[in-house]
Amino acid sequence: MKQHFEILGIKLGTTTEEIKNSYKNLMKQNHPDKFHYCTNKKQEAEEKAKAINVAYKAVYEFNKKVDKKFLSVSGLRQAIKREKFNN
Repeated sequence: MKQHFEILGIKLGTTTEEIKNSYKNLMKQNHPDKFHYCTNKKQEAEEKAKAINVAYKAVYEFNKKVDKKFLSVSGLRQAIKREKFNN
């Protein structure tokens, strides 16, 4: 998982918006169609784009799971506080 964060150039705890922005910027720089004039660079760009896509999917899914866990835990804590306050 650490390598996925490194590929995208982000750190653990990065927001979903920052992940998307990093992904979009990297894909603009490494899109295979950008290098249509040189087959060697196009192949390199295709490999980088594949790695970026895999990293983005992994980090994005990981971030969604972390957000859900955090929200469920914090929601549970808030419900417990409300219950204690009401009694």
